[in-house]
Amino acid sequence: YALYDIDGKKVPQDLVTKIGDAFESILKETDKVRQELSEDISILEAITIVLERRPDLRQEGLAYKVLQWYICRMEGWFASDADTISLKYWDQEELLSGGHGLMVRGYRPVINTLAKGLDIRLGHRVTKITQRSNGVKVTVEDGRTFVADAAVVAVPLGVLKAKRITFEPSYFLNLHKATGHPVLVYMPAGRLALDMEKMSDEAAANVAYMQLKTILPDACEPIQYLVSHWGTDINSLGSYSFDTVGKPHDLYERLRLPVGNIFFSGEATSEKYPGTVHGAFSTGLMAAEECRTRVLERYGELDLYHPVMGEESASVSAPLLISRV
Repeated sequence: YALYDIDGKKVPQDLVTKIGDAFESILKETDKVRQELSEDISILEAITIVLERRPDLRQEGLAYKVLQWYICRMEGWFASDADTISLKYWDQEELLSGGHGLMVRGYRPVINTLAKGLDIRLGHRVTKITQRSNGVKVTVEDGRTFVADAAVVAVPLGVLKAKRITFEPSYFLNLHKATGHPVLVYMPAGRLALDMEKMSDEAAANVAYMQLKTILPDACEPIQYLVSHWGTDINSLGSYSFDTVGKPHDLYERLRLPVGNIFFSGEATSEKYPGTVHGAFSTGLMAAEECRTRVLERYGELDLYHPVMGEESASVSAPLLISRV
């Protein structure tokens, strides 16, 4: 990749590499800070402490700006600002092998494959889940209800936090190479993403275009643009989860705990692979296994049960391994 400064001038690659090495050293030093503290702090606060202790790692001028870029890239990985990312847990997730993957046709082919033979009801936004002694009742937006022995809830964490679903009884709970087309993706994170989401699509696209123009002055205006609204989309209300400052060490496990005959899955319940498609897929398998066990147990047919997956694993037969949702 190439890095450009705010005036559109290319930053020397040797400087980018040098500051990258310095940033790695800073992150290693933050581990010492972590070992010294009993309370959690943000990764940004830890970096500040390291730079106070290690003047040799401080940067000035263009080098300082490159260091800030590395911090911004870290923020992009977690889709949040560095002052909200947990020092204690930021590097505790297991990284999947295979690198990143791009779903050129979206996830529909994967979903269609997994959905074969299933009764899938689209356009049924759930508003209430009622737990009963002999099963669950699910109410959708138009008032219709569905009854089942058990339910697996895999909605995004933002939807649960916004209480879009009522539980009764209540409880807390350059893409050209890949696509063959001239497609660019602009990926703001944290507060910048929240601010841009308040703009019109045209204004947001123009912000991205103006930044592109500083790098490539001859860049033409986009033929088309598509602006996502993950933060306000009623079906997501945010992007993937991340380890925020002060997060309890067992939060993922607690989010996945079943409540009666209601089971939970999704990337935010994955202890090993949070924020990933694989985490969502593997916890879905786990929840389905637990749900099936509970139902067979109720009907006295547990001897028919042959477990497929007892714990979260990277070796499950997932359609694809992708680093981030």
